[in-house]
Amino acid sequence: MRPDPGESPQRIVEEVERRLGLRFHARRTHAIHSALRQMLAGAESDFSDAVIRALVEGEYDHAALRTLLATVTVNETYLFRDPGFFDALRSVILPPLIARRRRANRRLSLWSAACATGEEAYSLAAVLHRLLPDIDSWRVDVVASDVNPDSLDQARIGNYGAWSVREGVPPVYGHYFPQVRERTVVAAALRERISFVQHNLLDRRLPRRIAAAAPFDIIVCRNVLMYMRDDAVTAIVEQLYAQLADGGWLIVAPSEVTDAAFASFEYHLVGHVHLLRKPDPAARGGRGVREAPEQPGITARGPARGIDYAPDLNADLATAGFRAVDTAADEVPVTTDQAHRAVAATGPEAPRVRLDRDELLTLALRSADAGELDSALVNCNAAIALDPLATDARLLKVMVLEEAHDYAAAVRESESIIYLDRGEISAHLAIARNAGRCGMGELATRHRNAASRLQRTMAPGEAQSGGGGGSSAMPLRGEVQRT
Repeated sequence: MRPDPGESPQRIVEEVERRLGLRFHARRTHAIHSALRQMLAGAESDFSDAVIRALVEGEYDHAALRTLLATVTVNETYLFRDPGFFDALRSVILPPLIARRRRANRRLSLWSAACATGEEAYSLAAVLHRLLPDIDSWRVDVVASDVNPDSLDQARIGNYGAWSVREGVPPVYGHYFPQVRERTVVAAALRERISFVQHNLLDRRLPRRIAAAAPFDIIVCRNVLMYMRDDAVTAIVEQLYAQLADGGWLIVAPSEVTDAAFASFEYHLVGHVHLLRKPDPAARGGRGVREAPEQPGITARGPARGIDYAPDLNADLATAGFRAVDTAADEVPVTTDQAHRAVAATGPEAPRVRLDRDELLTLALRSADAGELDSALVNCNAAIALDPLATDARLLKVMVLEEAHDYAAAVRESESIIYLDRGEISAHLAIARNAGRCGMGELATRHRNAASRLQRTMAPGEAQSGGGGGSSAMPLRGEVQRT
């Protein structure tokens, strides 16, 4: 006997909510009911029971359940979604982690949880691949999971249309995503690095491939928890916390952070990017850390620190630069001259010293004056990592990038300054100047006009000092100007 057609959709929806932790709003529930009624109309009499049985047993490849999962899951994703996060990954999270592991076991492990059709996982792999030119000498585990088998099938192919590239691919990663017949195809170097695994985040039984890669240095689970019930969020976050290494990073959307579910994590603000970190009992405190502003529902801690690897930066120099800003409590401050020598050192026996932000900016200026632009960038980035909300170090970095003829990077850094302070005329002018050099005439014009508008609104003499609270143009030769 066929079940009541009105009853079956409701039974299935309730089981989906229970087994997958999903929370459907009224409009969404109505749409799912309509889709289920269409499925039931042409299905065998036991369709409803078969779907529920597959849900209970976790048989997500069941034909009926595959159809249902394609209806109830959300696959909104694209390559390099949220550039700010990938900038933080590239410049703050990964470089110090790589530096530590290079001296230890050369092992890294990343998990893209609820990866949908794989665009995020490939973006992560591209950033990691670029920062690790010797990646073949490392053990690198990148796993990506989703409950929807159809999404995983598409992810494994790594062939995307225009909608998946709607924000574009940063030029430095372009060779990982070549264009073939108006499609974006993921290069084999990335596809071979990622294991796509089927997994329901509410299932405490981890698939073998995920369990083998744990504990993870980084878990990305963005724009997923917003669709979950509160109890499901708590259970999932507990599971992710357990799979993180001490000091590991969990990345979720800022709107998904709640006090109850994330109380065990440290909160870090890196620029405008919100990050969560599992406490590391072995970590030691340091100095020079600016406390992140209080945010609703989360605990504010000092921001994470790290060093941005410039595209062509010598790896040994970058490692030495990280040692130079190591803030371990048992190390003593040194003079600027000593610090300069430490940054220049490249061998494994290079001294470890600690510097504050102003010392790093002084070093950056000295290096820039001497034409040592790689060293200047290392120190600029270190100063930015210690105080991500200040603009003076970022303005200096823009000047150094211009000196290095890396105009595209100068534009990106100037955009970061404007995010922090829309009234920073120097940053608008820098974009106008460098965007023009990159052939981005429209962008250059827009920011030139913005700078003009800001100047007209200021009192005489105010524009010279920056107007928006940041420092004005910072010449490479001269004293560091403070905000």
